[in-house]
Amino acid sequence: MSASYMPHDLAPTPESLTSDSNTASKLPSRPKNRPEKWDQLKAAAIADKDNWRKWDALFKVLEDSWSTSASKEAANATHAATKAAFSMFLSRFPYSAQHWRQFSLLQYKMAGTDESVRCLKRAVDEYPQSVSLWVEYLSALTTVETPVLESDKDAQEPQDSTKEHQTSAEKGSKDAVEPSASTPNASQVPSTSKVQDKTPISSAQKASTHKHKLRAEFARAADAIGMNFNSDPFWNKYIEFESASAENGPSKDLLKVYLRLIRIPLYQYAQYYNEFTEISKSFSVSDILDPKDLPKYLEVFGKTQPDELSVIESRQLIDTFSYDVFSRTQAHVTKKWPFEAALTIQEFSMVDRAAIEAQTCEWRKYLDAEIDAFRTCSFDTERALQYALVVSLFERALVPNCGNADLWYKYIDFVEQNAPSPEVSLDTRTTIYKKAIFTFLPLEETKMREKYGQMLLREKSFDAANDFLFDTLRLYSGITGARIYVKTAYVHELTQIFTLWAESVPETEVIRALEGLVTNYFSRVDRYKKETGHRPGAGETSGQNSLASAEAAKKTNELKPTQTASVSKYLNDDGICVVAVHLLRLLQDDPEDTSAIRKFYNRYHVEAAFSRSVQFWRFFVEFEGYKHQNLVNLRAIVKYIKTATALPKMAVDAFLDIYYEVTCANLAQAASLSGKENYLDILVTISAEKSDDLHVNRAARARIAKNNYMVFDHKNSGPSQSEEDALMKMRSKHLSHPGVFVEAMPEITNPLMGGSWISLLDDTIVPPALPTFRNLDKAAAAIHYPDE
Repeated sequence: MSASYMPHDLAPTPESLTSDSNTASKLPSRPKNRPEKWDQLKAAAIADKDNWRKWDALFKVLEDSWSTSASKEAANATHAATKAAFSMFLSRFPYSAQHWRQFSLLQYKMAGTDESVRCLKRAVDEYPQSVSLWVEYLSALTTVETPVLESDKDAQEPQDSTKEHQTSAEKGSKDAVEPSASTPNASQVPSTSKVQDKTPISSAQKASTHKHKLRAEFARAADAIGMNFNSDPFWNKYIEFESASAENGPSKDLLKVYLRLIRIPLYQYAQYYNEFTEISKSFSVSDILDPKDLPKYLEVFGKTQPDELSVIESRQLIDTFSYDVFSRTQAHVTKKWPFEAALTIQEFSMVDRAAIEAQTCEWRKYLDAEIDAFRTCSFDTERALQYALVVSLFERALVPNCGNADLWYKYIDFVEQNAPSPEVSLDTRTTIYKKAIFTFLPLEETKMREKYGQMLLREKSFDAANDFLFDTLRLYSGITGARIYVKTAYVHELTQIFTLWAESVPETEVIRALEGLVTNYFSRVDRYKKETGHRPGAGETSGQNSLASAEAAKKTNELKPTQTASVSKYLNDDGICVVAVHLLRLLQDDPEDTSAIRKFYNRYHVEAAFSRSVQFWRFFVEFEGYKHQNLVNLRAIVKYIKTATALPKMAVDAFLDIYYEVTCANLAQAASLSGKENYLDILVTISAEKSDDLHVNRAARARIAKNNYMVFDHKNSGPSQSEEDALMKMRSKHLSHPGVFVEAMPEITNPLMGGSWISLLDDTIVPPALPTFRNLDKAAAAIHYPDE
């Protein structure tokens, strides 16, 4: 298992990968006579998900197992396990092009062409930045008759599919770059469902429909990878498709592809310029030049309309326009080339991580140069094109560096500051945040989730931010998916929820909700509540000042019952501690809620859930010590902490230091309180209270004895004795080997000091006998280390 959890670690392991070859049976699986060949490799790969070599070994054995299957059922089971294994791997590493290709080839081998093409379609959906995967996918669609497009719902609605996979940033740049071959809308594509009800579809209609859908896929690919400096294999395939689709010479669809292409700085830009100059001879000035650019070129010839140009003038005008575009593109390529040449690794890999991390600085330099170029653009068309190029470069940079949070933040900041419209900015940043949070960044990266929640609150709504936090809380709570509880992420998301409530909802509603969560969690009747109505002192006192009223007026959102119920559903012992601390901090803002805080302590401090919460006890120590200087209450709290809680020694020592500090600052009060208890004793006993020696530190002995599970087991199974005695006896058994119990310790049977004293005046002294031991042979035996 990796050192930190990734989002897909929380997804359940596919059943076809965890069960035996009898998965088709609905009856309980019978025990295997022998394990499958790939069982051990499967377990090793799942246990160490970041180790590609283990996954590759599993894929190889699965392929061999399928090839040597003795029956169709065994082959089908192995095929299902292969799909599950690849799906699990590629959900974690969607940017591994080599494994997508391997999966596609295995699908072709095991299930045929259609499954292979579906695999490639899924590959470009998951990894839309890959030029090679797009080329393979489009080659398969154009060379093999497959029902994938016809049966795919998204493909039946090409416009929606394009919108889904095209980034919003690139949508905003289409005014600068000539649009790709037009995506047919619903009215252009023959409705197969309607025709099938009446008459059979002719082969010509099928061919036309298929061509429209292919064109939509090419347009989708152009939006995803068209700006990539090395995307010439795709553009060659696009040009080949449009050239083959044209019946009588170059079509306008092909012209639109070239008009878009010659503006993009690509490695093969000169080749496309030469090809464009050839096909441009088949089109008029009006076909090639945008109406906004046409007057500038007509003015050179003293004309106002294209119809006034002669054939030679038209040719000259088109050549001039083409050369202007070529010159700008060439200049851009010249600036980009040094950066492109420095990028030796542009694919994702877990094997070459050191080399990829070393090259991250080159990506940063490249991005900074392109962003600077964007800021110097003076015309809207130039800015839109450069914006799309920067977005494309960010997408490329994040393929090998998808785990680099700083690059994700840089990408988000650029889009937020420079997107062509607020709508494009919001849509693009939402897509970026979701990819980073739910696919690529480890769960310990909390800042990304915080920024996304803040964006949703600021630019969408309180409910949108709340729903996002609920989704992540459910994911990390350990009760869904793989049932992995990620404590750090869980506590962080719960804290963010309550912070959001405090910032957006009136304080009285938040307090009421938090009180309800605590009460429901412990399922008790609040015997301290004198009335059933809303409690005074929880932010609704008659003496509420004008500032508090003004703040409440700003918080116009309301908590819905479903929202508090959602939090209650996913609360555990760690979560209820977060709830309690947030509630107590809200209550302490109002001086009249002091009694409510102390009642809360009296009622709940003995709950086992709070015995491990440092923040819970820190609040009360600081509340009684720093805020109220109440030595009586502080002494009682610290006494309970050091004897009855399950806090780590470091935390207990810190609380003792606070107690010592507060006592020193209030010596007169401590002296006046002396009676049955000496409130000045901490000044003398502080060293013993913090000692590591359990013989000296009695409080620590009591605390550890109460919370040590081995002492509890020993008490239930052995003779009756106190918990502290059981702890000390157990402690003595592993003094020589901490953590490993030794049942028999060597002892001297004739101690040297047990005889009579020897006078130094005697001339004849009888030496004492040599020491004898018992349990020596047992102590010298090999140490038995426990399995746990």
